[in-house]
Parts: sequence; C-alpha cells; structure tokens
Amino acid sequence: MIKRIRDFIYDINDIFIALLIVLVAAGIIVWRSSSIMKYPEYLAARQASSNTANEIIIPNDVRPANNTVPANSAETNTVTPPDNTVDPNQNAVVPPANTVDPNTNTVDPNTNNVDPNTNTVPGGNTVTPPADVVKASITIEKGFKGGWNTVAERLIAAKLIKAGDKVAFVDKVNKLNLSTRLQVGTFELSSDMTFEQMIKKLCRVKD
Repeated sequence: MIKRIRDFIYDINDIFIALLIVLVAAGIIVWRSSSIMKYPEYLAARQASSNTANEIIIPNDVRPANNTVPANSAETNTVTPPDNTVDPNQNAVVPPANTVDPNTNTVDPNTNNVDPNTNTVPGGNTVTPPADVVKASITIEKGFKGGWNTVAERLIAAKLIKAGDKVAFVDKVNKLNLSTRLQVGTFELSSDMTFEQMIKKLCRVKD
C-alpha cells in the first residue's frame, strides 16, 4: 500500500514538473512575443538610419553658383571648335634635302647627317664608333676553389665584363641555380655575350 502511494506521489511530481516547464516556456514566449514582432520594424529603422548617416551633404557655399546652361540662348549653348587648320605658309615643316654632292661624295652639311669620310657631323662634333667586341679565353683549372667571385674577377681582367658588374654577375649565377655547376676547361667568351650566356657556357649548360 505504501509503495503505491509513493509511486503515485512520484508520478504527480513528474507531471507537476512537466507542467511547470510548459508554463515557464509559454510565459517566456508571450513575454518576448512583442519584441519578436517589433524586430522587423527595428531593422527597417536601423537601415534608414544607416542610409542617412552615409549620405553626403554638400553645403550650399560649395556647390557651383551656376551649373546650368540657358536653353534659350543659342550663343551660350554652342561651342566654337578651335581652329586646327595649319597655315601652309608658316607651320609646314620642310625636310632637309638629304642629298649627296656627286662631286665630293660627301653629305650635304645642311642635312645634319654624318660625313662618311670624316665621321663628323656639321659643327665639328665627332661621332664615336661603337666599342669593339672583346674576345678572350677563360681557363678553369682542375681543383679550382676560387668560386664565382674569382671567375668574375677573371672576366673583368679580360675586359669581358665591367668592374661594376661583378655583383650582378654573381647574383645572376645564383638566380640560375648554377653556383655548383662550374666546369673545368678553357672557354672562349666575348664581351657581347650576356651574363646568362657566359655562365651557361662556363657550366656547359645548353639552352
């Protein structure tokens, strides 16, 4: 008998707790329903406030005083194009004659061309001919341990590269990943070769 009473009390407690949870949940929903219903209005108001804050207002004293063109004035509505015509008597460019005197086989000095016989231009300025290409042999001995800095110094001594190009030459070796590929032998190089061509030849790397 006592067991039945105890079970009945347990059942009542479970039902009571379940009802209490339902009532609390319903109360919360009813309590927050007004806020939930007003949330769309809150978003709309916030969006309108944001648009107002981002609007750029130009003061009246900054705006142009007159930004309109009178529609009834033919004089103010027309734009006169600039005169792009060239006066043939004033602006025409007459090219030099560029003719060779057949009696002397020299270029007319009025053409500003180089006299082929003297390598000079009118006025007495001498035209410097391009530097001759230097060719030299570079030998890398067996057991060579000087590294690419020493190779660059040999190239400078042979006038194949300039003294100021030593660092750039070594940097080019590193960029080509050939710092450990130097080969033994004698190599024919010339000053008109690029750093890359010289390096690849010293490493016996074919393009």
